[in-house]
Amino acid sequence: MNRHSEAREFTRRSLLTGVLIGAVLTPCNVYSGLKIGWSFNMSIVAALLAYGFWNLGARRLGARPFGLLENNINQTTASSAASIISGGLVAPIPALALITGQTLPWHWLAVWVCVVSLLGVCVAVALRRQLLLVEQLSFPAGVATAETVREIYGRGAEAVARVRVLLASLALSGAVKLLTSLGGIAAVPLGFRLAGQGAVAGRTLGGGSLGFAFDPSLLLVGFGAIIGLRAGVSLLLGAMLAWGLMAPWLLARGWVDATGALTAAGADEHDEIERLTDRAAARPWGALGPERTAELAALLVGSHHDHRFHQPERQQRAGVRCGAERGGGK
Repeated sequence: MNRHSEAREFTRRSLLTGVLIGAVLTPCNVYSGLKIGWSFNMSIVAALLAYGFWNLGARRLGARPFGLLENNINQTTASSAASIISGGLVAPIPALALITGQTLPWHWLAVWVCVVSLLGVCVAVALRRQLLLVEQLSFPAGVATAETVREIYGRGAEAVARVRVLLASLALSGAVKLLTSLGGIAAVPLGFRLAGQGAVAGRTLGGGSLGFAFDPSLLLVGFGAIIGLRAGVSLLLGAMLAWGLMAPWLLARGWVDATGALTAAGADEHDEIERLTDRAAARPWGALGPERTAELAALLVGSHHDHRFHQPERQQRAGVRCGAERGGGK
């Protein structure tokens, strides 16, 4: 790879490549978020796809090599697009639709996503100095992406193998999903059964009706490989608590019906819980009082202001003392 291609960074090609890959990966992240409640950092996938297209495919047609710095812009753009789901697209907004039965218009969602994105950029700029320069925190996803991109351009043969494995996994997962959609492969429900009470009295609740089944989706296999055993066991225990214990208990209390919708008693209990939690959250601030709350806020802001703007003065004083000590030693 020549130095000229390596020196190129913020180019039209890198930006458009990131936009196109991000447009493809964003629906994938929305799907995984709605299915398993988890989203993925698409940086490494975006870097591999761009490398494979430009340096393995388009290069044969005479395209200029896709440099490391260009790929960095590409993966940043693509992962930013794929991470837009953190604006509520897979958690509060679907929950609001389930509770109210109303779907927000697409232009409302577009404005909401744009506002949240701009707010995130502003907050990131404000926090960058403290988190990266002062405290020098390391972010695992960023470190892994940087190491992977370096290895891609340092070991060309390994990069080719990774791209092939990625595309083969994509084809295999797509084939399994297609067979599942056509009915060729079905989820296998677990065989345990619970005696129904309350809204489902006289009925038997099977593992499948509560959502416990072996799903043939390879998405779950890849997800488990990424998060590891400890996080996977934690999610399993949470699912058992929510759907194996809480769901039958809610049905027995009559707070939800057989379809999972809130009953009148459940709605009243929900409102009561909201009142209790709001009261509990306001109690510490009420005990503190408005004057002391304002003093606490001023103290926190003043402490940060003093640390940020008077640190050079302290460093200067330390340098003066150090110089005086050296002068005395002479």
